[in-house]
Parts: sequence; structure tokens; C-alpha cells
Amino acid sequence: MIRRPSRLLPLVVGVAALVAGGPAGATTPPEPDVGIWNQVMLDGNLDAKAKGLRLQLDFHLRRMNSPLQYIRDMAGQIVETRQNPNTFVVVRPAIGYMWAKWGGLFAGYIWLPDFFDDPEFARTRNVDEHRIYTQLTLRWAVEGRFDINWRNRVEHRIRTHGLGSDDVVDGVPQTMGMSRWAHRFRQQLRVAINFKETRRGSSCCTTSSSFT
Repeated sequence: MIRRPSRLLPLVVGVAALVAGGPAGATTPPEPDVGIWNQVMLDGNLDAKAKGLRLQLDFHLRRMNSPLQYIRDMAGQIVETRQNPNTFVVVRPAIGYMWAKWGGLFAGYIWLPDFFDDPEFARTRNVDEHRIYTQLTLRWAVEGRFDINWRNRVEHRIRTHGLGSDDVVDGVPQTMGMSRWAHRFRQQLRVAINFKETRRGSSCCTTSSSFT
């Protein structure tokens, strides 16, 4: 009997070599997505001047390097990741009236600018956004044990610079099919639980937010 050489072994070896060699030449560059967030919150109780009057200031300063840019070769593989350092600011003052410990109404203003370091990138990505809002805050608490805070806010937004504004860059409108005006309803539920029945004991806090 004459046995013919099998073609299965060379085929298996070839497929194995192809699979093993594929990922080795397609290395993905790192994605250095880094950010630093800083926040300062101030609450002013003006009961001495007017019963229930409150002042608030919420200030955020965020330093980020995203959104990242992905540079691809002719085959579509990502060969380089470029960072876009930028500074994002939130300034949120508000005035309100607390008619009781469990409820109050607030009105405020929010300034939301975003400044990119790269002048060329900043021409189309810098944002200048303004919002006004009204807010209903409800609270249910047992002192020293737990605190439930439910915030309901209606925001009205206008962009005066950047995507979604009336800017025109190199003849291209920046509206991108969007209106410079937008409206949003936001809710936030915050639950804080103290492990010990004391104001200085350890506690656990969780927050959930939703918006439409």
C-alpha cells in the first residue's frame, strides 16, 4: 500500500503561524486618559438676616487630557494616541429659601467654559456655555442616623461659543444641526447613612443622578 503524504499538518502549522504572528505586529498604543478634579462648595445660612434665606456657591476646576485623538494607518490600525489638554470650569452660584428643614426652592446660574491648550484644536472645541435653573430640594433625615436628599432641577442652556453655537469657523457653521438653546430636567437622590449614632461617626454616602 502506498500512502500519500497528508496535507492537514502543513495547513495546521500555517494557520497557527498566522494567528501567532498577527497580534505581534498590531500593538495598540497606550491611552493616557488622566484628569484632576477640584471642587469647593460654600453654603451660607442667612437666618439672622431673613428667616430661611440661603446662599450657595459651587466651584469646580477640572484639568483633563481628553478627548483623545486616535491616529490610524492605511490599514485602519491605531498607531498613535494624541492628548488634548484642557481646563474645564464650573461656577454655580444660587440663592434660595428653605421654608423648613425638609424643603426649599432655589434659583441659580451656571457658567461652564472649556479651554483647550492647543490653539488649533481650541478654534472648534473651546466652549462657552451659560445656564439658568430653578431647583426644588426635599430632605428627610433622622439626625445622627441617616439623611435622604432629593434634588429636582430644571435647566435652560445657551451656548455662545463652540459646538452648538452660532459660531462659524472657516466657513463651517458650528451649530452641527443643534440648537444653541436646550432645556433639561435633572434629578439627584443622595442617601447618607451613619454607622454610629453620632455626628462624628463613620458614614456611607451614595448618589444617583438622572436627566432628560
